[in-house]
Amino acid sequence: MILGDVVLLLLLLGCAALFWQWRRQAELAGVFAKRYCQQHQLQLLEIHRASGKLSWRRSAPGWSARFIFDFSSDGESRYQGELWMFNTYLQNVEVPPYRLPEASA
Repeated sequence: MILGDVVLLLLLLGCAALFWQWRRQAELAGVFAKRYCQQHQLQLLEIHRASGKLSWRRSAPGWSARFIFDFSSDGESRYQGELWMFNTYLQNVEVPPYRLPEASA
């Protein structure tokens, strides 16, 4: 019984740690997407996790995730960009070609 309790406790702690990592990663992805949009004068509309998996980078295990973020360049069009993270580190951001807002004369 004692060994079973320990295994159950470790399993619960592992699930809690994984959930905490996912939440932390999602919050940081939102910060990175917002910063990217501000730097490129875009309007961030929304962001969500598209996929995630356990992976190895530089001989260390971690959680890789892909996030999709919607943005607008002119207030009328909607585009989707992708943001990749490994643990809490931003790996890459890709956006499709988008229309620049027309300058008023």
